[in-house]
Amino acid sequence: EYKDITVSNKLRLGIRNTFNIFTKFSLLFLVFLFLVAGFLLEYASFKRAEYEESISGYNNFFTNTDDRRIIIKKDDKTYFTDDDYLKIEKLTNVDYIIKDDLLLDNSISIHSGDTYLYGNVKSLDALEGIVDVGEMPKEENEIIIAGYKDDYYLSNQKETILNNNFLISDFGDDTLFKVVGIKYIDENLIVRVYGQYEIYGSDLLLNKTREYTEKRISVMKVNLEGKVYETKFWGSFMNVTPSNLVNVGEAYISRDYNGYCKNYNCLNKEIGISNESLYYINDINLKITKTYTKNNFSSLTGDTNYEENQGRIYISNEDYNNLFQTNYYQSSVFVKDVEEISEVNNNLKALNLDTLLIKDALITYDEGAAQIINIIKLITTIIFVVVMFFISYFIIKIILKSRNIYFTIIRILGVSKKVCKKLLDIELFAVANLAYFTFVLFVSLIRNNIIEVEFLYNTVKFLKITDFIMIYLIIILITQLISNKFAKSLFKKSAMKTFSEVV
Repeated sequence: EYKDITVSNKLRLGIRNTFNIFTKFSLLFLVFLFLVAGFLLEYASFKRAEYEESISGYNNFFTNTDDRRIIIKKDDKTYFTDDDYLKIEKLTNVDYIIKDDLLLDNSISIHSGDTYLYGNVKSLDALEGIVDVGEMPKEENEIIIAGYKDDYYLSNQKETILNNNFLISDFGDDTLFKVVGIKYIDENLIVRVYGQYEIYGSDLLLNKTREYTEKRISVMKVNLEGKVYETKFWGSFMNVTPSNLVNVGEAYISRDYNGYCKNYNCLNKEIGISNESLYYINDINLKITKTYTKNNFSSLTGDTNYEENQGRIYISNEDYNNLFQTNYYQSSVFVKDVEEISEVNNNLKALNLDTLLIKDALITYDEGAAQIINIIKLITTIIFVVVMFFISYFIIKIILKSRNIYFTIIRILGVSKKVCKKLLDIELFAVANLAYFTFVLFVSLIRNNIIEVEFLYNTVKFLKITDFIMIYLIIILITQLISNKFAKSLFKKSAMKTFSEVV
């Protein structure tokens, strides 16, 4: 028995045994590569399923539930300055900032004839690439519709959309927007279209959407002769409306409102208008200089439909804009890597900001069902590990059957079972490590888009370094179990008896 064989000699002999027969090494390598790929992809699939499940909830206030989004506001409730945004942009892992995030959570409806499209408004600057059908907008009233390629309107009814004018009834005016392009969204990517479509447009569309949204979330009140009336943005009664035909400091009201004034005459009376939101209150005082009827309605206001607009209070564009703030009190930060969003959140808080991670504000559809799914996943994983172990063991046992003679001969020459077992361990561990790190390198190339396999990228991108370590330990454990089981069957008989059976 060779009692003085050193560790270095064991290692050198074990490595030599790993590569001395190319066919045997290749077969073992493929088996372990299959084992590693199976575990990593299976676990990555579970991680992806958990991720998709985590973003499958909803929020009644925030329709844009992108898990990369952090809603921010200053803890003193003042508006953001350019310096504030500059500090935020410099933070690590910050992708971009949406200063006016009111647009993120509000949708509009556009229609032309019997065609109705509903979706969120975005700036043309946010459009990635170019349109797939049509052309890019050139005029301020031209827009792009984005959605999935298999959508009925975007695939089968393109002619009813392209180059047609659409009215946005939510805005309460007759401004028409022309669809000049269609952009298709890749369905294989994990993205979300909030609403049915995404509508890209110029500042004209953005400003009108912002105005419409602010009217919805603010409370506007009219003080006439000491009595306060709260207006509703969807109605015409006391609804404050801008008009470029009204002079600054003046207001045009319906003649029917004379009954609300002393002596049934509102001319030259003062009317107070206030607008209150979550963060500010603005108010103005104007002089009623004209009253309108059906006969002079269009000439005084510029609107044409008297029946729908009767009762509105018309003021100048400048006065109307003074009722709203142009500063931003709430914004949204989007991170590059959602796995590091907690660190970004802490850094934002360090800047004296109140934050809300949108992923933490979601209402899940059925938490009980999610728990059942997790239990099923655990059971599936256990079964998978057991099945993979036995499949790998029996294949490796067949491959290593030719090694019986080798281990029998070195035992006859005096090498102990313990040393033989160590040589077997080294051989299997060497192949297992080569297979593991080869596949990890392949995964790394995919994650860095050096090798482009979209399906695999969308799966393995959810793996963290801790996941790779865990899978590595499982592979090593299985390799050890395979080695122990094979060694037990190989060395349970004497060397001479084993030799006589295999020769």
